[in-house]
Amino acid sequence: MRQNSSPSFPGSSRPRPRKSFQLSFSSGAQELKRALGSIDAGAAAAALERGEPLAVELSGGPVELSADEVELRVRGQEGYAVSREGGEVVALDVALDDGLRLRGLLRDVIRQVQDLRKEAGLEVIDRIRLILEGAEVLEPVLDQLAQEVLAVEVTAGRGHGAGALLDLGEGTASVWIERA
Repeated sequence: MRQNSSPSFPGSSRPRPRKSFQLSFSSGAQELKRALGSIDAGAAAAALERGEPLAVELSGGPVELSADEVELRVRGQEGYAVSREGGEVVALDVALDDGLRLRGLLRDVIRQVQDLRKEAGLEVIDRIRLILEGAEVLEPVLDQLAQEVLAVEVTAGRGHGAGALLDLGEGTASVWIERA
């Protein structure tokens, strides 16, 4: 499989004969697949998009294929999701970095705290004090957490009575919620 000639495309592509064309070309289908696999996929895609046929050399002579007879398959590199529509290819970087993981954890903790507020019978507009034990991983985003859950204060430590557990993905923390 050849790498697409576009330096910004994080993946590979390859032209293949469409199934309907393969059936009508059954005697040389494998030879046709090999011939298409040996051409530059980027150049093939550009030619097909311009409406030009692809020319391949087979043992029986040259064959020209139109865009209706060829499909361009794309495959992203590891860490990328790739989709193709017509001549357009979109690649999405799906790798998670520490910042994205922390934002995801924050969203989940906000949801858990909101559920606890609801269970405690607090109104949507009620301000709270939030006490966290074992949630050091959240320190960089405590201001955002406070803003989202209407906490006038977020402190580290142990609250009064039994706290509720927060699922932090790779561990747990205890949380106490008090009406402010």
